[in-house]
Amino acid sequence: MLGKYAKRIQEIDRASQKVLREKFKLHRRRPLVEELEGSGLCSADVVLELVHADHRDAAEHVMGHTITVYVPYVPRWPPTKPKVRINEDQKKVVFVKPTNPKMPGTRAHTAFSLVKVGMTKVQLLSRGVTRRDIRSWTRAGYVEFET
Repeated sequence: MLGKYAKRIQEIDRASQKVLREKFKLHRRRPLVEELEGSGLCSADVVLELVHADHRDAAEHVMGHTITVYVPYVPRWPPTKPKVRINEDQKKVVFVKPTNPKMPGTRAHTAFSLVKVGMTKVQLLSRGVTRRDIRSWTRAGYVEFET
């Protein structure tokens, strides 16, 4: 499985060979390439281990060209909250339908009861009202914001 890389693996320095032997638990006295092939390892396994062990020069020698290692992209966890839209989210409520149009006992009824004239969208969002609620209530005419 090492194929064309076998000769290059034999040529790497002793410290890199020692790293491979320790990592893959190979016999110290037998030829390295025979031990790697006997273990079913391929050139990718060898190169990755050399890079992880900070023996990049040996890995580049095995591959025959330079290896560029990028920092892996790891998304932030927990995900950050969406950024506040300053110009739109600071608008205040100027009209609220006097009677609550939502069915009593539902989440929407509870959320609509939180809406008061003079509150901003940010204040509504911080109290548990969703953007979807605000959008649908505005379209239905239950709530109006300043322009």
